[in-house]
Amino acid sequence: MAVGLTHALFPMIGFVGGWYLITEFSLAAPIYFVGALLLGLLIVSVIKEAVQESADEGPVGQSMATKYGPILAFWVPVLYVSIDALLSGPGKTVLLDRYPDTFAWLSFLAVGVLVGLFTLFAGAVSRYIHRRWISNNLDSPAAIALGMTIGTVCEITLFSFFLIWCLAKFAEELLKGEASEISFLYVVAASVLVGVAITLILAKKIMSASMFKVEAAIRRLQ
Repeated sequence: MAVGLTHALFPMIGFVGGWYLITEFSLAAPIYFVGALLLGLLIVSVIKEAVQESADEGPVGQSMATKYGPILAFWVPVLYVSIDALLSGPGKTVLLDRYPDTFAWLSFLAVGVLVGLFTLFAGAVSRYIHRRWISNNLDSPAAIALGMTIGTVCEITLFSFFLIWCLAKFAEELLKGEASEISFLYVVAASVLVGVAITLILAKKIMSASMFKVEAAIRRLQ
């Protein structure tokens, strides 16, 4: 519920700010450019984390829970996994040009609910895998690593879609009045090509890093 809440509220902060600047000050081109830039930084961050063979246990460990108490130990990792949502907000301002304002608002609620449900599902899967580890009844970690790899590639592709859309809208604003509207189908096609390129170039590295992390996690539980 906490992750779903932050993923509904955090993008809305950047979205509302960008919306206000576009409607009140006609700053569409700068907002689209900033949105693309932030999404680019987010993609780089995701890729860097995905290919890094690190076995650290994250920003919050047992020592922090003991030192600061359960409340901080709960909310710090929630904010840690949700901070990327802040960067995605400005990039979603492109929705304003294609869909009614109401649809754009509802998208945040839908995303928050879906992320919350996915988090609960991931928690159930985690508990299931953990129990199998304890009972020494775990199959090859390759399936887990493959799932992590597919999820990462899909995440990068989705962020790339909004990045390309922002760049397209930025170009349209710069060339306004010159029949410069870029087809939405081109944006989708470019996003698919980016996804394919990411898969061909990075999938092997992401899979290798995922295997390392899964195997390290298994060793910690043994």
